[in-house]
Amino acid sequence: RGETQVAPLQHEPSGPLPAAPGPPAALPAIDETPPAPLAMRTNLPPRDATSGAGGIDAAMIVKSLQLSLVYATLDYVLVLTNHTGQPSGGVAIAGDLISAHASLGIKWQLNPDERDLAPLGMIETLEPGQCIELTGKLRLPLADAVPLAIGQARMLAPLARFVIRYGDARTVHLFTFGSTGKTADGPLMPLRLDGGLAHFRDLTTRRID
Repeated sequence: RGETQVAPLQHEPSGPLPAAPGPPAALPAIDETPPAPLAMRTNLPPRDATSGAGGIDAAMIVKSLQLSLVYATLDYVLVLTNHTGQPSGGVAIAGDLISAHASLGIKWQLNPDERDLAPLGMIETLEPGQCIELTGKLRLPLADAVPLAIGQARMLAPLARFVIRYGDARTVHLFTFGSTGKTADGPLMPLRLDGGLAHFRDLTTRRID
């Protein structure tokens, strides 16, 4: 994958910590049912198959992140585009959600083995320039989260990891997300874990290349 930039994992705050989420009574009910299989939308407009860096590209949109007493649940949209210039068959997608932390090791965090990830789905054929939108959920058991300690607060630096395999090709796609306050291009702030039940929306997603 070439040289990896790890700065987005640092989540160094540049201002005051975000306030803890409001009281649980004001929050919507937390859905604890198991995540359903990926929902696929295939009627998106085709794109130039020769644009981009080649291969199958992925972009992620965060719809929300919910914190229950047991899980952090990411509700996301993954958009795949075939830039290979030829049909790609048997596109397998695996992924997970972890808490980024220096103690976990850069290589393990940024170059996951798909055998350690959850199988998310298979696309039979992706035509040149075809764009497919996949909607799904990823869960991180809070018992497995490694929180950041910032002052007295316990914070989550979320990292969504996807491995896409097709033919002999394998690509890794990494996305971090958080709050940027009032400026969309500001530094990402991690999310508070110590405020009880929470439902985070309007989060900014950034790719880690």
